[in-house]
Amino acid sequence: MKKIAMFMVFLGLLLGFKVYASSVGNPIDGVATEVSSSIVPCCIVEDIDPINEDTTSPIITLSDYNTNPTNQDITVTANTNEGSLNTTSHTFTENGSFEFIATDIAGNMTSLVVTITNIDKVAPIFGFLPVDLTNPTNHDITIRVVLGNVNPDEIVTFNATSHTFTENGSFEFVATDEAGNTTSRIVTVTNIIKSSSSGRNGSYIRKAITPVVAIAPVIPVGKVLGETTFKFTKLMKVGSRGNEVMELQKRLASEGLYAGAVDGIFGKITKKGVIDFQVKNEVEPKGIVGPMTREMLNK
Repeated sequence: MKKIAMFMVFLGLLLGFKVYASSVGNPIDGVATEVSSSIVPCCIVEDIDPINEDTTSPIITLSDYNTNPTNQDITVTANTNEGSLNTTSHTFTENGSFEFIATDIAGNMTSLVVTITNIDKVAPIFGFLPVDLTNPTNHDITIRVVLGNVNPDEIVTFNATSHTFTENGSFEFVATDEAGNTTSRIVTVTNIIKSSSSGRNGSYIRKAITPVVAIAPVIPVGKVLGETTFKFTKLMKVGSRGNEVMELQKRLASEGLYAGAVDGIFGKITKKGVIDFQVKNEVEPKGIVGPMTREMLNK
């Protein structure tokens, strides 16, 4: 641009010079007229400032999105005051980060990273304090809930944290976390046998009730109706959680290899129990429930 400006100045000066040369004077007069010149500017050229460059980056703004605990996907929408975006929206199906990038016509760029941490699609896990639901009794039976989630900051509410059976029957416990995930487990009591008077000679008659299975949770993966043992089908290691981990903990506890909570969470104590089980059954002790360990568990 500076070269163009200098060229324009030069051209203006060139055209501004106009030379008038008079011919030699009339011989009759005997006087020759002078040759004169005059400068007539053709135009006025003003100083030209360098073109101002655009160094201002575009601004990215985000629309409102859900920041509360949720079990639903979250869509974040972005806008820019100039230029274009790499995308105008992004949907998070799980926790994570995404970078929005805005670029204007001058090539200036702005990036904005959005991080989502409030998506929770895992249902809460809970169990019950040990209670005898097999041997006949003439007493009431109280079932109490034990929360099995490992995150101490997670808030879980129950429709009831305990229930007292005064007679045989069933009760459904329902747990709901902040994100709206729910888990329900039904407890059935059949071993309460309370004597009642016949009204004749003060004798008593016992109700003929045969006790059956007590706690009936939702049947986990690998459990087949009618089978008396659990069939393990999954790879389990530290961090795994669910009903199959809970069955693993029960199995290890039954063999005296686990003394922790039966909460369905594979932690360090569960890993130690698995290692002891593997040593006992001559399996390489890695603390991971793989094919060989499952084979021993399913025997």
